[in-house]
Amino acid sequence: MPRLATYRAVDAAAPAGARCRSAFTLIELMVVTVLIISLAGLALAGMGVARQRAKIDKTKSTIRKLHEIIVPHYESYIRRRVPLPTGLASNTAIARERLQRIRTLTLYEMPDSWADVATDPATALGGLPSYAHGAATLSYAGKKFAVSQQTGASPSNANGTAECLFMIVSRGVGDTEVLQQFREDEIGDTDGDKAEEFVDAWGSAIEFVRWPAGAHLLTPPSPIQPADGSLRHDPFDPQRVDAGPGYALVPLIVSPGPDRLANLAVTPDAGWTAVRISSPQGLLTITATNSQMPLLIGGPFDPSSSAARDNITNHDLTTK
Repeated sequence: MPRLATYRAVDAAAPAGARCRSAFTLIELMVVTVLIISLAGLALAGMGVARQRAKIDKTKSTIRKLHEIIVPHYESYIRRRVPLPTGLASNTAIARERLQRIRTLTLYEMPDSWADVATDPATALGGLPSYAHGAATLSYAGKKFAVSQQTGASPSNANGTAECLFMIVSRGVGDTEVLQQFREDEIGDTDGDKAEEFVDAWGSAIEFVRWPAGAHLLTPPSPIQPADGSLRHDPFDPQRVDAGPGYALVPLIVSPGPDRLANLAVTPDAGWTAVRISSPQGLLTITATNSQMPLLIGGPFDPSSSAARDNITNHDLTTK
């Protein structure tokens, strides 16, 4: 018998399960396909988580850099000298006047609203007290005037806190090279009004609240700013002459996070004043235009919302 015929005879005589198989069944193909799809889904999900983690880390890095610039600059006002009027009758009167003037100076030199900035540098100092006639105040007025000239309107209030933050860092801290710490993709103009902002990894403007009185109401609450003057009193008020709560306020720098919703009550378009002493409400609250209810600046705009849970702030990062 020829050899080929012998092989065929042996194969035909072998048990059915031992015969050589030349193809997959339909069920096997379906199982393999499902496994491949499942593994691909897991891989894509893992890649998505990794990308999100990378964006969070990138944003934290940006906010840490801003914190290391803004907070020491803010704390420097504790030691700032301001002229005091003559005729103050007591040490308490002197302390109260100094506190008021330091707060006013901080308001103009660390604005978190365009309403705190004069429109025209030629008249920027006209309505300000003489001790606030500094280079930073005039520079901010020049920036606001330049934006108005380019766009035909004042800078948009939509991102006013973020734009003021950029302006303080680029013009107010006295370091002309400070912007070299930031990459090109950390700076943008998200509303196209010719006023730059620092942006997070999702392309949102990073907001700024100079006096975040409501930070303890956020979810999660600020771990470094308890709303209790007995635990941590305002270092700007060492003699405790302020009739308000008198607790320390740490400038708040905020990314809205992955959902791009900060849910943060910030300074209003119309501006506000920091020169009151007798009532904390005059300094630290605004009235929401949609509800006409007072809100603590730096607190949640909607306390029932969970939108702020994924916010990334400098208050959280300083404890980690």
